Amino acid sequence: MIEIDGSMMEGGGQILRMALTYSALLQAPVKIFNIRGGRKPPGLKPQHLTTVEAVAKLCNTRIEGLEVGSKELTFAPKPPHGGEYVFDIKTAGSVSLLLQSIIPIMAFVDSNSKIIAKGGTVVRQAPPIQILDRVILESARSMGLEARLKTIREGFYPKGGGEVEASIQPIEDLKPLILKPLSFRIFSA
Repeated sequence: MIEIDGSMMEGGGQILRMALTYSALLQAPVKIFNIRGGRKPPGLKPQHLTTVEAVAKLCNTRIEGLEVGSKELTFAPKPPHGGEYVFDIKTAGSVSLLLQSIIPIMAFVDSNSKIIAKGGTVVRQAPPIQILDRVILESARSMGLEARLKTIREGFYPKGGGEVEASIQPIEDLKPLILKPLSFRIFSA
């Protein structure tokens, strides 16, 4: 089992999200401790709890003892399956960060998937849903990822209430990302 200290580097939720995503993709059990150890208060907040529950549901895996404030979890994924899922953060927690964790998993499943994610679409300390779609996923699409987002309703801090539909088609593998240098001219008077 891989053990990850959730307080390392910036000690926020990204370590948790990426650890779960890689664990599901590689089918490698992981124990994450000191979750969000670099934040005050540490531990899971509602948006992190929803992400853990979402990845567990996709992988048909139960995680015991999960609640807001939990600082440790063990995740032993089973192979994920496509389908239709609804995940509701119930706060203004970032829909973008939730989708950032589950879209890569759903790209390598056995059938098409549709995810309805509810929460905040434009919130502090997270990329707006438009950035996820037009920058991050656009780059991934050039690598062969088949994922499309449709914003049903925007959601803002402090209430959330946003809704985004993600449609993901399974792929066999990703192509390399080839970035070309930008060329531009500077004009002077």
